[in-house]
Amino acid sequence: MAREGLCGSIGRTDDARDRLSPFLLPDETLVWTGRPDPGKHLGPVDVFLVPFGVFWLGFSIFWLVTAVSSGAPFFFPLFGVPFVALGVYFVAGRFLVKAAGKRRTVYGLTEGRALVAEGEGSLQETSLDRTPVDRRRSRGGRHLTVSFGRTSGGWASGPSLANSGMGPFDRGGAPFTFYDVADVEGLEAALRRVREGAAG
Repeated sequence: MAREGLCGSIGRTDDARDRLSPFLLPDETLVWTGRPDPGKHLGPVDVFLVPFGVFWLGFSIFWLVTAVSSGAPFFFPLFGVPFVALGVYFVAGRFLVKAAGKRRTVYGLTEGRALVAEGEGSLQETSLDRTPVDRRRSRGGRHLTVSFGRTSGGWASGPSLANSGMGPFDRGGAPFTFYDVADVEGLEAALRRVREGAAG
């Protein structure tokens, strides 16, 4: 049971290890592997994005219907279609994109690196040496988000926007982050183990 706590997150732990193992350095071992929870949809930034998306979609539909019913030239309704599509993405589409991305993603911790694989053959990494670590539990404490490093500043640079499904609007300033990990205890234990190893 203890081994599962250190190494598991939302099942398929062996698959996560298999995907990350080819990227390990000589004499490097995985302390923990896990995944983001694809069922965790809402984050702090959605307090603003959801109402904005509903307003955008409602206004776009109103504008489109008004343009059609008033007999405006065809390019007026045509002009409104992309705005309606963007509103649909704001309200619903981004959550589907976010969940699909999470299903392709695995996380790993070694003694010296944090690893993220978002697809077959891809890897992002950051060194844990003297890197500030920020932990944020979700409301209720069922999920843990861990950022390694600092943001570059600005409203559009934090991990919340990067984890919202609004990738095109993310300015790339978010720190290296593990998002919405359900294996809270396992990840916390692994972080303590890594920190104690570095101190030793």
